[in-house]
Amino acid sequence: MEFLIILLIILSIYLISSIRIVPEYERLVVFFLGKYQGISGPGLVFIFAPFQTSQRVSLRIQNMNISSQEIVTKDSVTLKIAAACFWRIKDPAKAVLKIQNYNYAVEQISQTSLRGTLSQNNLDSILSKQRDLALTLKEIIDTKTEEWGIEIETVELKDIELPDNLKRALAREAEAERERRAKVISAEGENEAASILVSAAGKMSTEPMAFQLRWLETLLAIAGENNSVIIPVPVDMLNSVLGKKT
Repeated sequence: MEFLIILLIILSIYLISSIRIVPEYERLVVFFLGKYQGISGPGLVFIFAPFQTSQRVSLRIQNMNISSQEIVTKDSVTLKIAAACFWRIKDPAKAVLKIQNYNYAVEQISQTSLRGTLSQNNLDSILSKQRDLALTLKEIIDTKTEEWGIEIETVELKDIELPDNLKRALAREAEAERERRAKVISAEGENEAASILVSAAGKMSTEPMAFQLRWLETLLAIAGENNSVIIPVPVDMLNSVLGKKT
C-alpha cells in the first residue's frame, strides 16, 4: 500500500513536470528519441522526458539592428551605414533543423548583404534612393533565409555617416544650387516684368487719357513719399510747349 502511494506520488510529480504551457505566439518543436516528431502548441502540451525533448520557438516579429558597416561605393566614397531588419519565423521546424543559431545567422547574412548591395551603387543613388535600396536588400536577405524558415518583413536604412570633407562639399554644392535657382527666378521675373511693361506701354500709346492718368498717379506717389507739392501740367499743354502734336 505504501509502495503504491509512493508510486502515485512519483507519477504525479512526473506528469506535472511534463506539462508545458505554450502561448499563442510560440510553438514547440518536439523530438522523440532525437528524431523530429512535430510541432506542438499553443495551449497545454505534455513532453515526456527523457524520451521526448522540445525546443521553444517564438513566432513574433523580431527586430535586429544591423551594426554600422563601412562601405566603399561604386564611385570610391567611403561611408558608414547602419540599418534595421525586421523578421519572423515562418516555419519553426526549418528554423531549428536547418540552422544552428538562426538569430546569429540572420545578423551575419544581413551585414554581408548590406555591404555587398550598397557597394554596387554610387553615392548619389544611396542618398536619393534609400527606399528602393532597402526593398532590394530585403529581397536579397529574404531569398537567403527562406530555406531556414525565416521571412524578412522589412529592412530600413537608418543611419548614413558621411566623411567631414564630403559633408562640406555637399553643403557647398547645395548652396551653389540655391544661388543658381535664385538667379534663374530673378531673371524670369525681370523677363516677365519687361513683357508686362511693353504691353502696358503699347496700350497707353493708343490711349492718351490712360497715359495721363498713370502720370498723375505717379506724381501723387512721389509727392506722398517726399512731402512735396507738385503742380501737374496737362499733357496737351506740355505738347503745345514742346511743339508736338497729341
